[in-house]
Amino acid sequence: MVYSSSGELLLQKRADSKYHSAGLWANSCCGHPRNKETTKAAAKRRLYEELGFTCDLSKVTELSYFLSLGDGMYENEYTHVFAGQYEGNILPNPVEVSNIQWITPEALKKNYDLQPDIYSKWLQLYLSDYYYKIFI
Repeated sequence: MVYSSSGELLLQKRADSKYHSAGLWANSCCGHPRNKETTKAAAKRRLYEELGFTCDLSKVTELSYFLSLGDGMYENEYTHVFAGQYEGNILPNPVEVSNIQWITPEALKKNYDLQPDIYSKWLQLYLSDYYYKIFI
């Protein structure tokens, strides 16, 4: 979760070519550690690969979930949530990201309540079940 100095959260819209959750809004960045890579290093690497920047990150929480993504696909995740602050240029990788937006967590929660289907299943879960644990 990457925030601006004014407290807005950076969201990314997943590229239409992604094999799941294509065209849906998601948190700033997601990824999985490589062999012998720390979760924090993986988060920084994925920020750069997806959005063209990196920033200092602090661990917020860990959580576990199992979600159906549709079409017979599931996520069975043990997730490490990090947060950071960034103010510079963003260069989204078009293979990963089709759009970005900055939004306050409060406005995001209101938008989610009105239009949940425009968000990835994991972001829906974060907003519905873990809002006060994740969003700063």
